[in-house]
Amino acid sequence: MSDTPGSGRRPSGQARRRAIVEAYTDEERRLGRYVRTAYAINRSAYESACQGIEMRWAVPRKYDGVLKGSLDPQDANKKAVNVWFEMARWFLARKIDAQAFIQFVFSRLDVRSRIPEPAQVCNEGLIPAFTEFVTKGAAAVVAGDFETQTRTAQAAFLAYHNAFGAIDPARAEGKKWTITQNIILDRALPLSPLFRYLLARSSASDAEKEGDEELKYRFLALATGLFDRAVVQFWAHRDAYVEHWCRWLPKTFASDAERRFRKIAFNEAGEGDGDDVVA
Repeated sequence: MSDTPGSGRRPSGQARRRAIVEAYTDEERRLGRYVRTAYAINRSAYESACQGIEMRWAVPRKYDGVLKGSLDPQDANKKAVNVWFEMARWFLARKIDAQAFIQFVFSRLDVRSRIPEPAQVCNEGLIPAFTEFVTKGAAAVVAGDFETQTRTAQAAFLAYHNAFGAIDPARAEGKKWTITQNIILDRALPLSPLFRYLLARSSASDAEKEGDEELKYRFLALATGLFDRAVVQFWAHRDAYVEHWCRWLPKTFASDAERRFRKIAFNEAGEGDGDDVVA
């Protein structure tokens, strides 16, 4: 029997899926597929950085169309929609660069953050911060960021040093590893993963100049543990970081970061086209 209206037969699953997809414009469908890939890439990179091992986040079938209602929590509409195409519609309606916004959302996360589900990326509350970031320009933000974090680290170092020195000045001088390690690992300090990585690398270089091989390798081990998170941060605004942090970045960091990011994130091709919607 046919699935046409009046036939007395409930439309097949395939027909319902086709009807849901056809409700979107060609532009929304094209952008939706791009949004799907951009989300998967950024989530793969973030999870890899947090876990310290390569993670490939494959899009679960449940995300390819089982969202009930629009992205607006106040919307009473409960029909089945395609989450990626709905996200595309959200970006288009607000004239927001989807890739830039998704990167911005993931760049704000730390290892304790709850990973936003696809629909949660489209957060109205983040638009003002994103707009400010775009208005000021990534380059302007990045340019002043290093100096700000340097002052924070210096203040923390002085506080630790004074705490040790109040007990025994000689002890404070001998606690360089403990003090710097505490700063690098202290999550309460507003220091980014990339800054912590560079601090560890710089400390390793200082130890090498002083002939302390053991201390050098201890700092290098810290840097290795921070590398993936530093890469995720760097990749989101790599041109700005290369321009403004070039004095502190290792010579091969940009090329190493590109290889690493592509390895952990750019394996998402071929995971489906986003049209497989389950009503």
